Amino acid sequence: MMQGIMKVNALGHLEIGGCDATELVKVFGTPLYVMDENKIRQTVRRM
Repeated sequence: MMQGIMKVNALGHLEIGGCDATELVKVFGTPLYVMDENKIRQTVRRM
């Protein structure tokens, strides 16, 4: 998993950028493409 972006939360769910992936799927369905805005901005700043 990408350091600092993804982790397993206390419920055992994948968390991406602080958002519970299980909850995102419930709201938006699958397939679901998730991007972390903060990580994208950090990457662009380094360019």
